[in-house]
Amino acid sequence: MELMETNSPDLVKDQPDADNIKMFVGQIPKTWDETRLRQMFEQFGPVHTLNVLRDKVTSISRGES
Repeated sequence: MELMETNSPDLVKDQPDADNIKMFVGQIPKTWDETRLRQMFEQFGPVHTLNVLRDKVTSISRGES
């Protein structure tokens, strides 16, 4: 791992805020994708990473039926 010291927050935009939280959300419709979820959650603040769990064989969301 390489660490960079900087006084400019612009140089580390790809890193999450030090106060970020990891949130797990279940029971979402199978038809919802990362774009829809990002739009929904970004109204409350920036989203650094978002992953929809998918079936390894079919690549279909493992959300609620």
